[in-house]
Amino acid sequence: MVIDDPNIQICYNDKILAEYKDVFARDKFKKYNFDATAFNDFISFIKATGFLLNPVASSVHFADEDDRIFYDTAKQSNAILVTGNIKHFPKEQSVMLPDKYIQKMTVV
Repeated sequence: MVIDDPNIQICYNDKILAEYKDVFARDKFKKYNFDATAFNDFISFIKATGFLLNPVASSVHFADEDDRIFYDTAKQSNAILVTGNIKHFPKEQSVMLPDKYIQKMTVV
């Protein structure tokens, strides 16, 4: 996995990595046959190339509190939050679906 764009910086923290592990272990994702080694390589890549950030919690309401860490990390780092779960986040220009992000990055 290579990110060859200086404009892209991965921000993470231990809560985000724990949420990834929890989500990928859920029964509904077993049909995709995620490879454990590939997943561990993905986590290692994030740790090796990402920026560790422990944000201050916002006061924004979340139906699922596990989503807050993604939002707060993006906000504190002044980043775009790219998620396939957009309905659980505030409607803001800095929160977008992957296809919208790719569209934005190819126009720039």
